[in-house]
Amino acid sequence: LKRGISQTPWILENNVRKTETSVQEEISPLLEKAFRSESVKFHAGGREDADVLMLGNGRPFVLEFIQPHSIPDNATIEGIEAKINDSNHKVNVKSVQICTRDEIATLDIASREKRKEYCARVITTKPFTKEELSTIFAKLSDIKAVQKTPVRVLHRRVQMKRTKMVHTLRVKQWIAPNEFDLELVTEAGTYIKEFVHGDRGRTVPSLGTFLGCETDILRLDVTNLLDGSTSC
Repeated sequence: LKRGISQTPWILENNVRKTETSVQEEISPLLEKAFRSESVKFHAGGREDADVLMLGNGRPFVLEFIQPHSIPDNATIEGIEAKINDSNHKVNVKSVQICTRDEIATLDIASREKRKEYCARVITTKPFTKEELSTIFAKLSDIKAVQKTPVRVLHRRVQMKRTKMVHTLRVKQWIAPNEFDLELVTEAGTYIKEFVHGDRGRTVPSLGTFLGCETDILRLDVTNLLDGSTSC
């Protein structure tokens, strides 16, 4: 519900926080207290950058409680879910329930198999009408984008090349001749920001390839997990 929140605590070696809080920190304390556990591990069906909103049907997750000394009943868990949502304007949860360890593996598989729907605020160096953009995008489907590891994460990820599928592109909202909201449906694991701006030629083709100009992204939201998602 708010940008600038990482999935798990993002703290550097010098104890400096990169984000104010995390999804885990917003939802786990009340549940951890109810389970009276020694600690907790957060597992989620994929992840996004901290500046990306997770909207639509949400992202499935599992909280693994280490050495719990109590197992709360369903009524207690439902009450905790309500408290989390009532007191929180950063993260909301739904359908919280007891599950098995097997769900963690299922979660991981689902995160790699699902398709994801995004909305990206795009700016261009060339002006377009909504009709011009719609005509271009109508001719595009199942784009195979070859993506090298993005420059922004090279310091912490292995240099590699991956091919990801961008299934569809659609103008969700035309704002101005050089600005519009783009709806994308893509394969899981696609670097959306890099597909939009090209990442210095490290993603080919990129959105700019089809528009014939430079493009950049102002903000990004996940609007739906279309398949492969699961809940425990």
